[in-house]
Amino acid sequence: GYNWYGFPASEKDRTEGRLRELELIVSSFHDVVFELDAEGNFLNFWVRDPAKLFVQPATFLGKHVIDILKEFFTPIDKLLIPAFEAAMASRASRVVEYQLPGLPQWFSCRYTPVKNPEAQFIGMLIIITDISAQKNLEINLRQSEERHRDLFENANDIIYIIDTDSKVIAMNRMAEQLLGFSETEMIGESSHHFFAPEKLAAAIEQGNAKREGLVAVT
Repeated sequence: GYNWYGFPASEKDRTEGRLRELELIVSSFHDVVFELDAEGNFLNFWVRDPAKLFVQPATFLGKHVIDILKEFFTPIDKLLIPAFEAAMASRASRVVEYQLPGLPQWFSCRYTPVKNPEAQFIGMLIIITDISAQKNLEINLRQSEERHRDLFENANDIIYIIDTDSKVIAMNRMAEQLLGFSETEMIGESSHHFFAPEKLAAAIEQGNAKREGLVAVT
C-alpha cells in the first residue's frame, strides 16, 4: 500500500473523512501523488516505491511547486509549469506526458483540483503515473505503421485500398503511375474507374463475393 509522509493530517481532515477520501484516490494509481494547498505549496505525498522520488521530501515539502520544478526539473519545467498554471486558473484538470532527461521511462503528470463540500477550491493533487508500457506500445505501433506505409508507397505492384462501397481511400505511387489517376483525384471516388467497361461487371461480382466471404481474399 501507500505510505503517508509530510505534515500530519489535521483533526478537521480526519473528522470530515478527507484523509480517507484522498487515500482512496491515491490507491487507484501506481506511482506518486502529491498534495498541494490552495497556493501551490507541497503538503504531503504518497508513494509505493521511494525510488520514484527524484527529490527528497525534506527538500520539497512546504515549498511551492513552481520553485521545485524550476530548480530540479529543467528543461521539462517548460511543460509542467504551464499545465499547473492552467489547472490553477481554470480549476480543471490538466495532463502532461514527459520523459526525465537521460531516462527511458515515460510519465503522465495530472493536475487535479481539490474542492471542499461547498465546492470551494482548497488545493491540488499532482498524480504521477509511469506510462512507459503504454507509450512503448504507441511508439511501436507508429513505427509499424510507418514501415507498412513505406512498403505500401514503394511497392512495385499496383496497390489501392477501397472501403465497403468500393470508394478509394488510398493509392500507392505505382497505382498512380500505371492507372493514370492521382491519389488526390481518386480519394472518395469509385474504384470502378480502374476497369475497362467490358471487365467491370466481372470485377464487381468478384468484389462482392470476396466481401461476402464466398471466395478467398487475395
